[in-house]
Amino acid sequence: MCDFLTKDETPGRLNALVKEIGGLEVMDGILKGTIRFEIVEQWFLTSVGEITIPAVKNPRSPRELLQTRKGLWVSDDFKKFVLPHIGSVEETPELTLSVSNLAKPANDAEIMGEAGGPMDATTFGHALVHLLSQQPNGEEGFLPTDGRWIIVLVRAGGEVFAVSFCWSDVCREWHVDARRLDDDRWGEGGHVMSLATA
Repeated sequence: MCDFLTKDETPGRLNALVKEIGGLEVMDGILKGTIRFEIVEQWFLTSVGEITIPAVKNPRSPRELLQTRKGLWVSDDFKKFVLPHIGSVEETPELTLSVSNLAKPANDAEIMGEAGGPMDATTFGHALVHLLSQQPNGEEGFLPTDGRWIIVLVRAGGEVFAVSFCWSDVCREWHVDARRLDDDRWGEGGHVMSLATA
């Protein structure tokens, strides 16, 4: 082991670090100064994983599908703030979403600071329809079904809203809600969903 490394370092940890930053080419670029390396400390979110939403031609309108019915409850605030801004499209592109866990309570601004910018209403609407269709009755799957909220920041009509949805085992249905951003703190253990960044 080289003298400049601490005695606690191991080749395995160093290899893991090189892989985490993107491999040897990225490391060489950082050392040569051709790639900028920025350390961003994550205070609130820890990554859970990613899910890819497939492209769909001529999808049904989320405005029709995201209505209260058996297996789904949609709040009046979601219908008022978000639903009118979900547009119809001829084809939805393939979409990769990143899901993180709230490691400690956080408000909307803190979540946005780490998760990145909001998703537009149309993109979110089509993604939500697909996700709920995969677990319509609370089956095991990518989305948690243990009552934890999944939070998504959504831009609708020029304003950003905190949309949240979860499976209610008591009511045997998905609950979808929306509210204006505020300083209230979401509880530890909830999930945050956002567009994955390259």
